[in-house]
Amino acid sequence: MMPPMTILDRCYKDRFQGYWDYSFNRMRFDDPVCDKSLVTLVKVPKRKDASIKPSKLYKTHTNPVLFDQLKGSCILMLGDSTDRQIYEKWLPRWVTPGKKNEIWMPPSGAELLNKHQARTVGESCNVQDSFALGRYTHYGVSAPPYWKLAHMYVNGPQDLDWGNTTEARVKHDVPKFFRRCDENGHDKFKVVVLQSYLWDLARENLYGNTTRPSSRFISEWATNVTAMVSWVREAVPDALVAWRFAGDLMPEKGRDSKAMYDMNAAILALGDKMNVDFFTDYGAVLGSTLASVKHGKPFKAHPPDEPQTGYVNIMLNAVVAAYDAKVNA
Repeated sequence: MMPPMTILDRCYKDRFQGYWDYSFNRMRFDDPVCDKSLVTLVKVPKRKDASIKPSKLYKTHTNPVLFDQLKGSCILMLGDSTDRQIYEKWLPRWVTPGKKNEIWMPPSGAELLNKHQARTVGESCNVQDSFALGRYTHYGVSAPPYWKLAHMYVNGPQDLDWGNTTEARVKHDVPKFFRRCDENGHDKFKVVVLQSYLWDLARENLYGNTTRPSSRFISEWATNVTAMVSWVREAVPDALVAWRFAGDLMPEKGRDSKAMYDMNAAILALGDKMNVDFFTDYGAVLGSTLASVKHGKPFKAHPPDEPQTGYVNIMLNAVVAAYDAKVNA
């Protein structure tokens, strides 16, 4: 007799299927079994002052069941500045009073970092004494030389103990984040949510002098992604691994919505070779009517609060589903 299909299998093994719901201000799954609200933006009473920015017309809401469902978990977002901005936005909303943001990478000498190097540090926080959330940036999956604004290692002190290549960042640095989680009691469930899009495209534009990535580049990029997934699995063998899809964006120096579509398609074409446990889908949010209708055009590379929150809800729902599937296996 076949075991019953889990929510993880039913909802997070492929691209997101759903739509932006303006009444609930979030992405809604077509499948109601998948559709849960863990974090969202809640509209506040209307204000007459037209000078108030639209971002001030909302407040965030976190469903308190989230902290029970992920207690003891350790989650790392491994990617680029888009993950950093998500982390920086949600840290003050979740962090326990009195708890501070921790720089776990580099492990020492962090005061020597300049503002550019600070983009690539590893950060973590203790969310409501429940679960650990962290972020770390890599340099892209393409071979060196890396994009100049990603590879901050070369612009500062060389004695800091952090990776000079993406492979080193994964194999050498990432395990340190999870060791910190173990020390702090967040050892029940481990997840790495990774992605690599914008910095690879920026590198290709810089060194390949391309206005749009070639099919050869995208094919090589997808192969390199599978190598990165294998590094993550080697570095943290007891963690689940998720890939985060990207999506539509304003055209800029070698990247546009067509490039993102082709790269996402290349990931899906890998099938089992991708070797991830589930997917999270930022691209579904960025390609929804939230952008095309309400915003009137694609978002920039760093989207505002509304689509960020829409994605965080999808990501956390996926992690909760993965947690449930593992503990009930």
